Amino acid sequence: MMVQVLVRLVLYADQTISRGDSTGLGSGISQHRHGIDSTPILCESFYILLEYGRSAMFMWMFIEGMYLNNLISVDFFQGPPNYSAYYAIGWGIPVVMTGCWVVVMVVWKNADCWWGYSFTIYYWILEAPRFTVIGANLLFLLNIMRILLSKLREANSSEAQQIR
Repeated sequence: MMVQVLVRLVLYADQTISRGDSTGLGSGISQHRHGIDSTPILCESFYILLEYGRSAMFMWMFIEGMYLNNLISVDFFQGPPNYSAYYAIGWGIPVVMTGCWVVVMVVWKNADCWWGYSFTIYYWILEAPRFTVIGANLLFLLNIMRILLSKLREANSSEAQQIR
């Protein structure tokens, strides 16, 4: 989250300083780009970092959901957690996703600083896995709720009544 927030702050600050009028409705704003926009490699690098941060955030949400689901429902995972697998999923899969997206953007999107990249079909390279993670987390949540409710039904103590 910090990577994403920091990159957004830098981009917003640069836009505010270099453009002045952020609405684009000011009098006589020229088409010349200033700041980060004037250096395509730097601008694209910031957007790559932004999308990597977003993807990593979604993957870490997935890991949290998977960990909680496994903790509650699966006896197989009773040993200590495999942190190296968590790191590989949390940091590695976003590298692969973002790398694939970057290759496609470099080959097919020939615009200054990839303007409007989130409106292209190529953005689904990043968004489809993110939506999948949200769906998986919803399934984890439903499974956790199912297990907790079944355990509450089994217990007829006063504590269970209070929890209900």
